[in-house]
Amino acid sequence: MIGSMSAAAMLFDARDHYDNRSPRADDLIRDIKDNPDMPDALPRAISECVEAAGHEWDTPQQQALLRAARFGMDFVDVPRGDYVEMCQHLRVLCHVRNFEVRAGRVTRHPSGNLQACSSVHRAPIQHPSNINHATLGHRRCYLYCGF
Repeated sequence: MIGSMSAAAMLFDARDHYDNRSPRADDLIRDIKDNPDMPDALPRAISECVEAAGHEWDTPQQQALLRAARFGMDFVDVPRGDYVEMCQHLRVLCHVRNFEVRAGRVTRHPSGNLQACSSVHRAPIQHPSNINHATLGHRRCYLYCGF
């Protein structure tokens, strides 16, 4: 995103400036919101950051993209459903990826999106039940996915 002038890149950059207590963050948000060519640039930037987090494998980068999306939500009223759902999916994937009982690994869906295929979520989560950890598998599914 370095050097990009897309609204999502500017939103990501604005969050970085905000973390550094720079007044440039406000300027970037105003540039996104007041863009006459795209009146819905900020909601689109938010959804692009959320979607990019779903395609990203690196956990710190996922968190940075979701923080940027959440930062943008403070300036415009948008539905939070996609954001919340993505956070839940990424939380489950992170727990599955870093859990020592599981065998194998989480793979990407053919589309490249980590959250696009529900079987990607269910297959690794069902694994604890295959090795007599049914309670653990059930609690994970209930807490993070609502299954």
